[in-house]
Amino acid sequence: MESEEQLKLEQLKKGIHDLSTQLRQLGEEKEKKYKEKETIDKNLNSYIKTAKDLRDKKADIDKKVREMKAQREILNKELKAMFAKLAEAKKNLMPVSDKKKGPRESSGQLKKQIDAMQYAIETEGLSFEREQTYMDKIKRMKLKLDEIEKEGAGFRDFKLLKDEINKKKTAADAVHAEIQKLAVESSSIFKELSAKSEGISKAKQEKLALQEGLKGRKSEIETLNQQLSDTLNEWSKVSKETAPAAISRKPEDVMGKLKSKKKLTKEDILIMQRSMGRN
Repeated sequence: MESEEQLKLEQLKKGIHDLSTQLRQLGEEKEKKYKEKETIDKNLNSYIKTAKDLRDKKADIDKKVREMKAQREILNKELKAMFAKLAEAKKNLMPVSDKKKGPRESSGQLKKQIDAMQYAIETEGLSFEREQTYMDKIKRMKLKLDEIEKEGAGFRDFKLLKDEINKKKTAADAVHAEIQKLAVESSSIFKELSAKSEGISKAKQEKLALQEGLKGRKSEIETLNQQLSDTLNEWSKVSKETAPAAISRKPEDVMGKLKSKKKLTKEDILIMQRSMGRN
């Protein structure tokens, strides 16, 4: 009878040892997975923060692009109106009759001729007919001079308008170039955001897998703890029947913890193992 009980005790001791070993291994695996989870959480938080910063930066750039496009549209409308005005001014610079005749006399030449004829009228004793002829010529030449001077003013206005158009076009080109630059930057940020989103998705999947693994480990640990508790209870019962005096108060305290389903410490396990060794 005693040998059967001793054999059972040995089997129980082996079961307790195996269960303790499994629990230790599972505990180490659980701690390892917790560390992996901490690393993933750290990376995930970093990805999320970076993605948020990139989204904010892209939003600012896109807002600026919209504002600059509106500015470019205004400039283009102004340029269109100015080019129409320039075409009209160019068309009105020279009368059709003079276009057919070619280049006209300069205002300086006309003024010299007018001055010469007026001088002749004032200083020379011209006949009435001759003076009248000069007066008619002077009148026609003054009309021509007025026309030339008006055209000169038109040329000046034409040149000023061209200068304004060039300045406006330079401004519009600068805005367009800035829009293109910002669009490239926005596109680059979008690509980076896509990569970060993939990283976030992957990290979340890894975290979920680890959480499932931890959940499984916890379940296994709870099951093994219960098995260990049951085995230790059985071992205590059998050991009391074979040698009740051999169990000190301390193992009994450990058994009390088991019965109340409290978690055993390494010291508790060692005490039970030492007690088992004495048996």
